[in-house]
Amino acid sequence: MTTIAVDSDFFEWTVTDLPFAEPTPGQWIDGARDTPPAASTLPSATSAVLQITTFFRSVSGILIGAVGVVLVTVWLTEGWGQWMTEQTLRDTVLREEQAALAGDAVTLLTLTNTPDRAWLDQRLERAANGLFAPSPLRGLRPVAEAGRVQTVTRRAADFYQVDVARAHTNADGNTYTFTLPQFYQRADGVWQRTLAPESYWGARSRLIGRFVEINHYATDRDVALELLPYLDEVLARFCADWGCADQPPISVDLANRYYQWPDVPALRPADPLLFSVLPPHVTRYPDYALLVPSPHEVGYPSEPTGRDLWRRAVGVQMLFAAMDRLAFRDGRRDAVGNAYFYALVVRESVRLGLDPVTVLRGPALPIPERLTTQRYWDFRGGVWRRPDVIRNALVMLNEWLAEAPPETDRALLRAMPAARSPEEWLAAGTGLSPEAAAAQVSDALARIVAAP
Repeated sequence: MTTIAVDSDFFEWTVTDLPFAEPTPGQWIDGARDTPPAASTLPSATSAVLQITTFFRSVSGILIGAVGVVLVTVWLTEGWGQWMTEQTLRDTVLREEQAALAGDAVTLLTLTNTPDRAWLDQRLERAANGLFAPSPLRGLRPVAEAGRVQTVTRRAADFYQVDVARAHTNADGNTYTFTLPQFYQRADGVWQRTLAPESYWGARSRLIGRFVEINHYATDRDVALELLPYLDEVLARFCADWGCADQPPISVDLANRYYQWPDVPALRPADPLLFSVLPPHVTRYPDYALLVPSPHEVGYPSEPTGRDLWRRAVGVQMLFAAMDRLAFRDGRRDAVGNAYFYALVVRESVRLGLDPVTVLRGPALPIPERLTTQRYWDFRGGVWRRPDVIRNALVMLNEWLAEAPPETDRALLRAMPAARSPEEWLAAGTGLSPEAAAAQVSDALARIVAAP
């Protein structure tokens, strides 16, 4: 061993060439080499540092705990406030539903806050007819029970969106669920129903297909993307037989602020889908456009069966527009009062698979007034209000065309604008003599009048 002492002004170093000494067994604690020595063996300065560190750790732990308590308190307070708001909105929706079911216009007025008088009037008209909300399809009747709140979403301070699901039934007894976004604002501590803000709808845009184009708001983008290929395929099959491929696309406008008739038509099981969407809102000039209420305005389907029903219903309205364009584009006549035109649309909807074939087999219906064949040809005031008249025109047409090829329907449609009576029209479209056509029309009407 060699030991060298080195003098220094500050320290005295001892240098040795001995190997490092291994720790004694007492220096091991549970196998850990780096355990600090007991505090009693530390210099006094090191001990003071440890005490200060321990103190600050204790203080910081207290501060962190206090901050955590504050944050949890704030979170619980906000959560409680949000929960209370949701409960209040749910209660408000329930009061609305009960008032609408009872036709209680006074309560509805106290729960409504809107400057749009037309929107308010429609709401009161629906309540007078026992309707909770706009109908996704006019032929659907809401089940007489309160809607179910699905989600409550805060959109701004004191402004919320509440999505309400409602069950609807058709004449066949099938049930479909549609969800309607509803909007509420708080004023003077009271929540009231109001219109959707413009920001909810977003910008307008257009999807263009081969035969159809869809104009829609940003809110309906997903709906439009699903609807366009379906309608394009339906109209492609129609045009392949009817010869309209060279015409411009038919526009389908998914619109908000849409006026809807407040009543539900009296439909029967196995009635065609056309009866559920009357009247189709079609503009003819300068180009054909079909106006369809936005699903976010009247209720969007919540399950596949409802989506299928809604798509087929829009398809039937588009078919109505396409056949109207072929027959009446020149403006010489129109189809508003012609029950046979509606019957032709129903027959084509069956051929395209929009309606089942069973809708053609329905019986004649009793009609309170005695109608001449000319009234079927031109029903004043709009025959779309009278599904019973259209049904009987369909019964007559099915009888006349029972053995006729499909081309006869197309010939009858093209003969419709120039004809002045059903007898003249039937002769022109089928090739019958005027006398034979008149006899067929007279016989068919007699059987309908005599039907029970």
